[in-house]
Amino acid sequence: MQPQPPHTSAPPAAPLHASASVPSNAALPVSVDVAIVGGGIIGISTAYSLARAGLRVAVFEKGTLACEQSSRNWGWVRTLGRDLPEVPLAQRANRLWAEIQEKVDVGFRRSGIFYLQENATDAAGHQAWLDGARTHGVDARLLDRRTVQDMLPSTGRAWTGAMYSPTDGVAE
Repeated sequence: MQPQPPHTSAPPAAPLHASASVPSNAALPVSVDVAIVGGGIIGISTAYSLARAGLRVAVFEKGTLACEQSSRNWGWVRTLGRDLPEVPLAQRANRLWAEIQEKVDVGFRRSGIFYLQENATDAAGHQAWLDGARTHGVDARLLDRRTVQDMLPSTGRAWTGAMYSPTDGVAE
């Protein structure tokens, strides 16, 4: 057993599922409707959607799925704080992550996401974002100081509040 590195707030170097076996075949398929080069988030998402539509799909990846660039993001699946024109797309992505998680364990969980506030300027900015996002039906709200302290007791900071979305989450 290898020693574990100390805990940091940085994302893992590789997804938690990186050691999971993915079915593969060294023999090339005789025929497919679509060949996708690259097994990152875009390639796999595209393959998933095309296969659901009834197409025969082959994904060609030089290494382990989702372990190149796709493994180097923070893993946030969020609507919170997005530019308002992006909100409908972010909401759709959030629903797709949940749908895929029901079929395959991709490490998605709705953990909620906080944007913490240090002052009245932060609170005003968060309120302005919420006012704009409400037209899209975003599930988000402002939390007061006490609620933030109750929900995040170990932060060690006296936050003045937070903007919070319980339906946002993370994917490993």
